[in-house]
Amino acid sequence: MAIFAWKVSASGRPDAEKIGSLAELESYLDGSDLTWASPSKEIIARTLLMQSEGQGFYKSSADLKDRWTLLWGQIWGSRQKTILD
Repeated sequence: MAIFAWKVSASGRPDAEKIGSLAELESYLDGSDLTWASPSKEIIARTLLMQSEGQGFYKSSADLKDRWTLLWGQIWGSRQKTILD
């Protein structure tokens, strides 16, 4: 199982920084009140496809006041079959 460090930043909120699996990131996004963060499966899949050297980035397309970003990097293990596959 791969382990990732990730940070979610949104205007007017403290950054959320965590270390865990992609399933935990998915759970965090689905449980958040960030605009268009849920369902998160497609967001995570898109960042995996666009990743570069084990790092990914996503910027929401919400209005400027509701916009948020996700930055993650793989810090351990290899990406194996997950609930996202």
